[in-house]
Amino acid sequence: MIVSWNFKHIVNFGRIKKFNGVNSIEGYWPIEIQKALMKEYEERKGEFKSFADFLNAKSEESLWQRAFRDRVAKARSKASA
Repeated sequence: MIVSWNFKHIVNFGRIKKFNGVNSIEGYWPIEIQKALMKEYEERKGEFKSFADFLNAKSEESLWQRAFRDRVAKARSKASA
């Protein structure tokens, strides 16, 4: 399995079919290519009722992380001043 954030080149469903077509011709097994976000959802699926709930939790988590980074940056700038 390949997990990637590269939506333009790797996690492109047209290209995935082509990758697996070449693998089939060459005698290899098909590969599974997923978006990193989908892979994380698969691993944490039991924690959420739906993918929408998972996305909501991720966005709240991101907001919290951004707020934390802002506070740390402010504290560092005050300490260096």
